[in-house]
Amino acid sequence: MTLRTKTLVIIGFTLFSLIVILYFVSQAIMLNSFVELEERVAKRNVNRACSAICEETGNLNVKASDWSAWDDTYGFIENTNNEYMVANLNDKTFQLLSLNFMLFFNNSGELVFGKGFNLNTQKSVPVPDSLREHITAGSRLLSHTHPESSVTGFLLLPEGPLLLASRPIVTSENKGPIRGTLIMGCFLESKEMLHLAETTHLSLTFKRADDVQLPQDFQRARSSLTKNGSVFIQRLNSDTIAGYCLLQDIYGKPALLFRVDMPRDIYKHGQANMRYAIFSFLAVGLIIAVINLLIMEKTVLSRLVRLSSDIRRIGASSDLSDRVSIKGRDELSGMAGEVNKMLESLEHSQQQLQESEELYRNLFETMAQGVVYRDADGRIISANPAAKKILGLTVDCMQGRTSGNSFRKAIREDGSDFPVECRPAMIALTTGQEVNNVIIGVYNPWEDQYRWINVHAIPMFRQGDEKPYQVYTSFEDITERMRMEEELKKHRDYLEEAVNKRTAELTAALAQLETACASLQQEAVERMLAELSRKQMEKEMARLDQLNLVGEMAASIGHEVRNPMTTVRGFLQLLSQKEECKGQKEFFELMIEELDRANAIITEFLTLAKDKAVQRELKNLNEMIETLIPLIKADATLADNYVRFQLEEVPYLLLDEKEIRQLILNLVRNGLEAMSPGGYLTIKTYVEENEAILSVQDEGTGIEPDVLDKIGTPFFTTKEYGSGLGLAVCYSIASRHNATIRIETGRRGTTFYVRFKPQFLSVNP
Repeated sequence: MTLRTKTLVIIGFTLFSLIVILYFVSQAIMLNSFVELEERVAKRNVNRACSAICEETGNLNVKASDWSAWDDTYGFIENTNNEYMVANLNDKTFQLLSLNFMLFFNNSGELVFGKGFNLNTQKSVPVPDSLREHITAGSRLLSHTHPESSVTGFLLLPEGPLLLASRPIVTSENKGPIRGTLIMGCFLESKEMLHLAETTHLSLTFKRADDVQLPQDFQRARSSLTKNGSVFIQRLNSDTIAGYCLLQDIYGKPALLFRVDMPRDIYKHGQANMRYAIFSFLAVGLIIAVINLLIMEKTVLSRLVRLSSDIRRIGASSDLSDRVSIKGRDELSGMAGEVNKMLESLEHSQQQLQESEELYRNLFETMAQGVVYRDADGRIISANPAAKKILGLTVDCMQGRTSGNSFRKAIREDGSDFPVECRPAMIALTTGQEVNNVIIGVYNPWEDQYRWINVHAIPMFRQGDEKPYQVYTSFEDITERMRMEEELKKHRDYLEEAVNKRTAELTAALAQLETACASLQQEAVERMLAELSRKQMEKEMARLDQLNLVGEMAASIGHEVRNPMTTVRGFLQLLSQKEECKGQKEFFELMIEELDRANAIITEFLTLAKDKAVQRELKNLNEMIETLIPLIKADATLADNYVRFQLEEVPYLLLDEKEIRQLILNLVRNGLEAMSPGGYLTIKTYVEENEAILSVQDEGTGIEPDVLDKIGTPFFTTKEYGSGLGLAVCYSIASRHNATIRIETGRRGTTFYVRFKPQFLSVNP
């Protein structure tokens, strides 16, 4: 993913997160406030309906009071005159008063007069027996102790809910003694409910509280109102909200449930406002995001793309004399300057390398000895002119040949054929051992004769390999020596017979000649070993030059890069603690982690510096490892692996504790990353050949041969997110402690050996 795409994704994700946060904040604050307002309005409407019902109850109580505190009614209870009944208790009275019944009782609880009336059919009906069951001597409806006493409320009858009022019968002056009780009542039917709805301008629904087939919403309301409060609010659907109230009968028991239905206009209005706010914020956020992206594109992204393009161009052309060009005075232009410095250093190193290769080539081509390099299959991959002359073959003819076809014919000193598998190069490849001083006669087609050569074969291994990847064969032409020996052999008898006296002198001369030949052989071996030592030294010097170059680069740019990074990190920490930025805390933490990772890489760069100061003290490897055991075990547990420690007694060494701890952790973490879950990592310390040795062995798949030669090279890594500096740092630390690192690898794993030289050993303090 390109940096431009990442920037676009981050801006888009930030905007999306802000929209989501705004939505939930609006949901929690603004929309909830509309919900609360909606519930308050619903409760207010329920209370209005309750007030209307109470008003109806009060009106019925007033009607009963008007009739019960009347001298005519007072006299009627006494004498039950017929004129009162005819004039006042007719059907018209029931119609005008909207009553379903009127009952007159004396003080003995006896019914003096009772009449029922059906307001729907406009006909008289008998008083229901279910009502009579509630009106007995001593019942609450007949128990009035003073003229102002009254009983009003609901009564649930099989015929329906009944609204009634009971008043004591007294004089018009509202004085006693009380002569009886007047009870008026009306059934709460659809007509009365419609009247209440019209009066309150509300949608009302009444249900009996004892109805076993109550709708579910009424059941929830009854359960809630029975336990808590007098009003219950619930949303029936997205369009309707309902308020409920429970009405009690004259005995204080639940009698009626009524529901007030209202449209959710307030809530919908709140939703519309919230959508308008979110869409407005989204539009503003998109505009700001586009402006930010354009600014970043002009000031940062396009310049980064140009810098990356220049670097790729230089890499593709391999022209280290080319340079990158970024204008400005910011970090990008500073980075471009540092890249140019690095290219300049690499150009200088490349020139030195070319000079070194030229020197080696001249030495290789001008040697008097023949030199041939063969691969693991025995094919010739390189040969010098001396070898071409001795063998009588051109380099093109030799290239790719094996021992079987490089020489048309090879013989031993006794004249017998020399089998291919017995020749020094093949033996060295097969056994992995050096083969020295093997004399072979090879046919030279140019001279049409045999030349005798003294052959030395040395196998060459990559670190960690058990088999050689090539063999170095050197040989010298001893044809003249052999011819001289042959001539001496032919004339020996003649000389013994002719010059018997000088036998001792000839024997001494022969001995001197053999000593001279041995000296020549020794000189050839010494030259060969010197050549091998020089090659190894050049290889190590190249590695050290790379490490020192990276260290010098790190030292030169570390301070300049770390200062602005520290400033940026500090401001990010300050911004993340501000109240208005807490919503983006995870992004601040991500940026701080990336800055810390970059700082860690710079620290590894600085570790490679050749002139880095170290503070060596007498330390014990085992003690340093024991302090790291908790950290090592934590890393192993995280990787689902195990660690074994085999620490033998080792002497104290002059060590820099901080650097050796870093070396151990780097080797351990490399080993853990190389293994699959469930593997074992083994850490050992021991003494061998007067050297203290630290070994770290994993159970991974081993290191490929083409990778092994590059181990320890700065920036070389096989990991997807590696920096390529871990093992380079290890080699640099080992070099500063005069220690060597050796690698053994195979299919069953890899072992790193760190060998500390004897001069760094010290007795226990």
